Amino acid sequence: MIIISWNYRGAGCKAFPGIIKDLVQKYKVDILCLQETRISGSKADCVVRCLGFDKWIRLEAIGFFDDWIVLGDFNAFLRADDKLGGSGLTWFSLSDFHNCINDLGLLELLIIGDKYTWEGHNVKERLDWAFCNLSCEFNHPNSKEHHLLKFKSDHKAIAISDVLTHNSPNRPAQFKYQVAWNLEPDFGNLVSNAWLNHDWVDGVSSFQSSINSWNDLKKSRCRWLQWGDKNTKFFYASAVIKKRRKRIEALKNDAGDWIEDSESLKSMASEYYKNLYSKDINAIPDSTWPNYFPQIDSETLLYLNSDVTDIEIKNAAFALDVFKAPGPDGIQAHFFHS
Repeated sequence: MIIISWNYRGAGCKAFPGIIKDLVQKYKVDILCLQETRISGSKADCVVRCLGFDKWIRLEAIGFFDDWIVLGDFNAFLRADDKLGGSGLTWFSLSDFHNCINDLGLLELLIIGDKYTWEGHNVKERLDWAFCNLSCEFNHPNSKEHHLLKFKSDHKAIAISDVLTHNSPNRPAQFKYQVAWNLEPDFGNLVSNAWLNHDWVDGVSSFQSSINSWNDLKKSRCRWLQWGDKNTKFFYASAVIKKRRKRIEALKNDAGDWIEDSESLKSMASEYYKNLYSKDINAIPDSTWPNYFPQIDSETLLYLNSDVTDIEIKNAAFALDVFKAPGPDGIQAHFFHS
């Protein structure tokens, strides 16, 4: 489904129906929202009938739905970088809109491409916004906000799409050790059973498999994770949204175009790091720099080449900060310390 919102002043001009029909055809629009059209009454009804939509409404929003989206020209800013050029923004000028969005429990949709929607006199501003409620975020997790090219108006049109851009399958979630598991009295037995008659590698695999099932069972029994708890629902939603927004949805290429196709994104990322770490054929090698390395005596060299002992492994593991980033197995140092 494609939704487009547009602040278009001057919908009474003769060219307006043709412009809208071209927009609808180009982007295959399902729902079109128009604001500040500068026309009303029977004249507005006549213009709407010429736009080619079978169903339309020219009333203020009424009623309530589980999933809803709020979008349009708010003429307001949420952050200082929502304005580029001109006089700067102060917290006082941001606070009212910021508090309003928070009080209503609205979530900002993920933007693909340039975020500014208005431009004039060497100033760019984001005045047009799209928000959704929690229910909409859960039911349409792939919803994204696109700012279309500006034409016949000083504002860009906003397009909302809930189509998953990436056509490649999602990677399986990486295992992550949770410190809170240690608070459960049966956690120790689960760990012991996982490594019973197993080496470390097989034990990790057994532990990850059993702990995931155990964790799902624990969560299903916890009253504080039920949907009836609004605070928990909000924080859970925040975690889901944070995780989703870590995903790279688009990249700007050297030509300044935003690329969204997954295969093209992979190619761009691969090419970037190939160029970054490739050898510079024009560089002049310095044959003297190895001489700056200190010399290692035979006794130290023998020590460095010796096998690593169990006590050395233990000392190294217990020297780690308990909450440092985990290794490839997803297990933090806290697991070993406890």
